[in-house]
Amino acid sequence: MAFPSTQYRGLDVLDLEPNAAHANDTAFRRSLQRLDPGPGALIVIDRSGVATLEAKSVPFMLRNRGEIDDFRTFLRNRKGRLNPFWFPTWQADLVLAAQADMGAVAISIANTGYTRFQFPSVARRDLAIILDGSHILYHRVVTATEVSGGTETLGLEHALESLINPGAVLISLLPCSRLAVDETPEFKWQTTNVVEATLQIQSLPGDTPA
Repeated sequence: MAFPSTQYRGLDVLDLEPNAAHANDTAFRRSLQRLDPGPGALIVIDRSGVATLEAKSVPFMLRNRGEIDDFRTFLRNRKGRLNPFWFPTWQADLVLAAQADMGAVAISIANTGYTRFQFPSVARRDLAIILDGSHILYHRVVTATEVSGGTETLGLEHALESLINPGAVLISLLPCSRLAVDETPEFKWQTTNVVEATLQIQSLPGDTPA
């Protein structure tokens, strides 16, 4: 998969699925500013208003020379931590509640509190709708409404390009991310054509394009 060629809202997408044989080491934190004037209470200001997901160790398995070359190109284009990109969580963050036809401008999901707790943050409005590893739809949620029956309706900025069915789709959040370090990751060559590589990735809500 030539993943560096995929773009969404002007940024590259790292759409290569992580190696499921190894668990991701993830942590949640907030962008906090501490003000300590000396005597008295310590003041802590939440600068982001939303938790930052820092995936410290995201493992990938590159299975051929094409993927290896694409991966290297992607890393060169990042220039360390300088250039942001999109990276799906590859988790079932939202669960589709009903079939959505091609051309639909809204989807129905199981009620998980998305409307109340996540939609208010622009950093939680971009989705990767994964039909399989090579067919991923990228969409921004523009409206979110809780409805009866334990579901929520999400309005999309653009119509769906494909039909999607519950049980045959993975809907993941698509945070805007950066590499967490400038150093080039170590490549572990299993054969002359198979490589394991681990990236340190963190999402930065303030970087999300409007």
